[in-house]
Amino acid sequence: MDVSPAPFAPLVSAFLGSILLATGPASAESGPPSIPIPNAGFEDAAPLASVPVVWEIGISSGTRAAIVRDGETRHSGRFSVRIEDRSPTAPNIYAFLRSPAIPVEPETTYDIRLFAKARKLANCSIGVDMEAGDTFREPLPAGTYDWREVTLTAATQPGQHTLRIHILADGPTEALWIDDVSMTISARRRAGLVERSYPRDFSGMYPRSRGKVGRHLLVCDTTKLPDELIRPLVALQGIVNREDPSLYLISRTTDPALIDEMWLAYMKEKGYTDEEERLGDPVEIVRRFRDRVRGLIVIDPDLPGSINASWMLAGLLDALPASPETASALGKALNLPVVMDLRGRWKRNVDAYRFVYENYWDRMSHHALAWQFPPSRRFGTQDYLVEHRIFQLWVSSPDDREKGGDPAAEMDFAHEILAATPGAIPMFGWVAGDDPKQAYLTEYAFAHLCSEYGKFIPGTDLMSNASVHGAIQLEGQDAVFRQKSRAQPPRTKLEPDKVYVAFSIMDCDGIGCWQGFWQRIFADPLRGAVPMGCGMQLGTIDLMPLVQRWYYDRMTPAETFYGLVYFNEPLFANRFRKEDRERIWARWIAYVDEHCRLLDLDGVELLWSGVRRPNLPREGVLRRYTQGVKNLNYIVAEIGRGTRADIPTDECTYKLDDTVVFHTVNSIHTWAANEDFRTWTMDGENAYILDELRRFPPSRRPAFLNVVGLCWRYNPTWIMDLKRKLPPDYVLVSPGELARLYRESTSIRAAGSQRARHEHREASQVLDSIGQLFGLVDFPDENQ
Repeated sequence: MDVSPAPFAPLVSAFLGSILLATGPASAESGPPSIPIPNAGFEDAAPLASVPVVWEIGISSGTRAAIVRDGETRHSGRFSVRIEDRSPTAPNIYAFLRSPAIPVEPETTYDIRLFAKARKLANCSIGVDMEAGDTFREPLPAGTYDWREVTLTAATQPGQHTLRIHILADGPTEALWIDDVSMTISARRRAGLVERSYPRDFSGMYPRSRGKVGRHLLVCDTTKLPDELIRPLVALQGIVNREDPSLYLISRTTDPALIDEMWLAYMKEKGYTDEEERLGDPVEIVRRFRDRVRGLIVIDPDLPGSINASWMLAGLLDALPASPETASALGKALNLPVVMDLRGRWKRNVDAYRFVYENYWDRMSHHALAWQFPPSRRFGTQDYLVEHRIFQLWVSSPDDREKGGDPAAEMDFAHEILAATPGAIPMFGWVAGDDPKQAYLTEYAFAHLCSEYGKFIPGTDLMSNASVHGAIQLEGQDAVFRQKSRAQPPRTKLEPDKVYVAFSIMDCDGIGCWQGFWQRIFADPLRGAVPMGCGMQLGTIDLMPLVQRWYYDRMTPAETFYGLVYFNEPLFANRFRKEDRERIWARWIAYVDEHCRLLDLDGVELLWSGVRRPNLPREGVLRRYTQGVKNLNYIVAEIGRGTRADIPTDECTYKLDDTVVFHTVNSIHTWAANEDFRTWTMDGENAYILDELRRFPPSRRPAFLNVVGLCWRYNPTWIMDLKRKLPPDYVLVSPGELARLYRESTSIRAAGSQRARHEHREASQVLDSIGQLFGLVDFPDENQ
């Protein structure tokens, strides 16, 4: 989770001076003309101040940081600017330096360059603020180094006419110097792109196994096996299950543990498979399917990118990826030849990815991509990626000094392949690898990047056995989904002095989370006793149909499912030209509409609404859903207050077309590291939400508020505790009930207004009649 807001909302800030069109030193080399940037070399300062003119300085409350001009250390001229941050990395603790608005052309690609010098730098980045309501940034190199040039390539959005450059300090940094900022139109073209079109041999958004699940699965428990034996087994699973879904693995990286055993038992309970065969020796399992594989692919242990290349080649060549030691052992035991040895073949990770792309792209899936951390110990998604020959990429973090890492070249390649694939396709995997510290991009920057190219994020890094689950074809009543909450009569009476609150458990929305983590929430003893909304990843029914069935069978009238959409909607498909962008949006909305009807969902949640952004309609992207999704009852418009423009609490709920829109009133509790969750308590988190409600109270009654809490800690027991602590005039309801009560309230107000108008007309008619009556009397003229 990104720990700083975007766009920034500093509690301490200064905007100094008026714009001076100083553009920094002119380049002696010929090239594209420089875009004027005010005070780009930080030579001008406010009178009696040591801060640069016209650049905005922001330091959040509680941050021990300073941003000043420095005349001792500079790249050129007389001054640079120095940023110091003495605070540990923590949510909402940051300092930034931001340029004034720079005039730009819409749908144009720019190169932003600056010179940076650092001493013990950690967690700093360069970025751009978009008018559509987001910030894209990339990390600056960590550590200590002398002056070096840093480049960020950014593409403007449709209708965007200004851009602001910012430098963010988001963690302890002894000193970061910035100087000589410049901007030119880039030779790269990353806007106004033509969408690539490829044949599609499957229906829907996700490819699925072509065969039926075997009646007697072969099952292997891998929880005690070393990684280097699990890797070839997972690849074998993808190869075998492509035509004959019969190999099932018990993974050790699911959350909770051994969830694969539970789903296997459920498959048998529902009659989709019979008693399995268990085999614990990985060599014997490979021997069983020896005729399905051509040989081995040897991974280069000195190049992490060769791991991703080996997974892709496994699906393409029907071969098993393995370390040199494991390849030698399997080769001798099973007479398996080496079909490709990757050792020493490439010097950089990006070269491995480009080799696969340039030689095999025509044989790969063009309708999905995967962002996979190469050394990941989470193998659960790989059976599916191998099965469907899905391209896998990664951008190395400059901080981990990864062998073969070239973040700039890898980022350029990521843009290239994102542009080479259609819009409205899934991005599998996850940005953070096995740990957020391994990520080059923050979560929000990753969502920003995928969204601009029309990719959505189903959240699959905790998924397992999708090559088996996806082959299940639900039959009979199993294929009919009805929410128990929607079948209930209204349970809450509208009262004029109440504040109605819908609470939703948020953020644990990925398909992998529904396969595993949500089991914990559904096991809570108070589930069913308190209303709660649950954002469900729409693709669960496609890749995990029986998982979807399990939750519908066990839901109570207190739970409400609605469709959850994870991408940055205001930026969706904006890299493509307008006609392609509209076509991509149409495909996406049709998918949402189809799945809402299939799953009996009458609401959706968007993480970013784009409401009140300068280059978007006032309603943001909401109207695409209200007009495109049939019978859409409500939209939960954001994951939290921090992802939208400021909206008064009284205006957070309204009708757009015939859909009720809820803008979330509270901001979510952010975190800097996964370990932070363990420190969160029920009393502390509910106190946080109650404080948010006190800070942003509605001024009129009845009122209708949407509130969210993070799934990583919230459960029905915590929601019940919150219900007990709410003020007496606050009533907890489901999202569907909140929409119904709001509609009822607006109908009453409309009827009251109509009655008042009618009574006003009647009164006017009476007064007119009286006036006419008195008009018959001849009053004397006062002036006579």
